[in-house]
Amino acid sequence: MSIAAFEASPSSVKHEVYKNSLLDIAASEYSEGEDLLGSAYRGLLLGIKDRNVNGLDIKEIPARITDAQGGHELWHSLLLAEGGLASPERMQKRSGIPELMPIVPKIAFYAGVRGGSKRRRWFPANLLMEVIGTGKGLLAGQVLVNRLRAALEVDLNDDVTSRFINQAIPNPTPTIKPTQLNLKLDHTKAYCKRSTTRTECVPAERFCADLVAIIDLKPRLTRRQWTVLLEAILRLGMTSHTLWICHANARYWELVQSVASGQPVPNQSEIESAIWGSLVGEKSFLEIGGDSKPLIYQALANYVYGRFGLNILLHRLDDISQPWLATRVLGNDTGEGDDSPQVLRDFLQHVATHRVSIDATDAAQWLRTKCMNICDHRLPLMKCKASFTRNMWFFLRHGLGQIETSDPEQKAYDQSFLVVKRGKTRWTKWLVEPGPAMLIALVHACCHAQEGLPTSLEDFRLHLAGYGLHAPAGELLGGNVGTALERLGLVVDSPDAAGGRLLVAPFSNGPF
Repeated sequence: MSIAAFEASPSSVKHEVYKNSLLDIAASEYSEGEDLLGSAYRGLLLGIKDRNVNGLDIKEIPARITDAQGGHELWHSLLLAEGGLASPERMQKRSGIPELMPIVPKIAFYAGVRGGSKRRRWFPANLLMEVIGTGKGLLAGQVLVNRLRAALEVDLNDDVTSRFINQAIPNPTPTIKPTQLNLKLDHTKAYCKRSTTRTECVPAERFCADLVAIIDLKPRLTRRQWTVLLEAILRLGMTSHTLWICHANARYWELVQSVASGQPVPNQSEIESAIWGSLVGEKSFLEIGGDSKPLIYQALANYVYGRFGLNILLHRLDDISQPWLATRVLGNDTGEGDDSPQVLRDFLQHVATHRVSIDATDAAQWLRTKCMNICDHRLPLMKCKASFTRNMWFFLRHGLGQIETSDPEQKAYDQSFLVVKRGKTRWTKWLVEPGPAMLIALVHACCHAQEGLPTSLEDFRLHLAGYGLHAPAGELLGGNVGTALERLGLVVDSPDAAGGRLLVAPFSNGPF
């Protein structure tokens, strides 16, 4: 396909080689935390996709419960009345379909989905596989998936209430036939084998380590307590990985432009540092206590610019009969991801070799001009008002944000959010202020990572940086987040009188 054809076709936003590469991501759309957990149940345990769920079947459950399991009246109250498993009604109503708290797997047969059209629903479990594959690679990632699958099961170690609920809830009728879903760790293109000198991590790596910490907690908590913390870490891991993909596109596009302008090709270590390097400070995605909205918009705009630029380049290489090898998608060579930086470097070398053929005068300026022209003709896409950027904005907004309920008094139901809405005007801010469950999950994971050593606020700040979250010192000490940490009993003054504060591990008897 020529560049002219690319410009003329609004749908041509992907190149065949670019698709499923390091810089691509599983399509994401509007989902809340309960939907992400519900999809994990469906993908890992139930063997069904989100499009198989019919929420109206919830109302038929009470009539199918036997007297030995509690009978019709009990289950009508439990599933449909306030104070039971019913989740608060959302601001955006969904045709009277009840929401259910995803405390056990069988609830995912009936609830925890978004989208009225079943065929158009996305499947968040695919994104979860992508994050784990990026964070751990193929072999270690499969071990983690198996651990998560086992933890999601309801077994004899779960509390009596959870076992009773999961046993009593019937499969939907007509019975959905579970299938062997193709949930493989095939999205490992962004995995970069860690060098022995690397101490920083990308969001997917931070998420995988924290997921282990949350899984280890299960025997010490009730099922409901544990699922709330699991939901929190799923929300943070999957959304921060999405922002990291935006970051990876933008950073690699910068490297491409540099090489196209005649600058030396960076070595593998420099590429690894640019894309997989530290997210501390100005490289962070969001700031604790700050407004997330403009930063997310900017990240998505950078993603579009980088994604279009790389596609234009790939098409241009086709036009000059110097195509990039279809067997080496960007960022992946062996299928296990160990050589991702090397393959990215090879592509940069390919660009450097043929930059005069791309444009005899200034290849970098030619690429920028073409890219800006296409972006100028797609302003709704750049402003997150259409197509995939609109979907990604809704995913980030609702995945990170506290749920908006019809009854404001029920808003406190959601405790696992990262972002909270302040105001009701067009200038409303979406402040990065973690909810109680999110803070507890993060503090526990941070203390878990220290392996019994005293854990300081500086350790916590670096832990948050793994997710691309910048935490100003003042915010952790005296801001809203610092106040919340004190209120939850998650910080204590250092016992050695040397100043500073230590985190208190939420599920132990000591400060570390």
